[in-house]
Amino acid sequence: MNVRHLRLNYYNKADFEKLFGTMRQGEHAHNLQDKMISLPNALKHPLAIVVNLAPNATPGSVVAITDMNVNGKKVVVPILIESIKTVDNADIDSHLVLTVYDSND
Repeated sequence: MNVRHLRLNYYNKADFEKLFGTMRQGEHAHNLQDKMISLPNALKHPLAIVVNLAPNATPGSVVAITDMNVNGKKVVVPILIESIKTVDNADIDSHLVLTVYDSND
């Protein structure tokens, strides 16, 4: 996961190419600006939560498998939840959208 991948999730194709140049072969812009705002809602009712067993995983981290509606298409979105911290008496979660899969994947 790098900044380029996050930008591909956030922008549509035209905006991505205007701001960052052409996309590479196999890359897709997902246009998820408004969906990023709806992540807390998606996390309220995940399809599944699995333990992150990656060799370099943060202890206690999990992956929440959620479903969302993107442009009228139902997609599955895995979200890595790495840490929970308390700041000013409020719990703050750290979430990373891993990628987005439609029903053809």
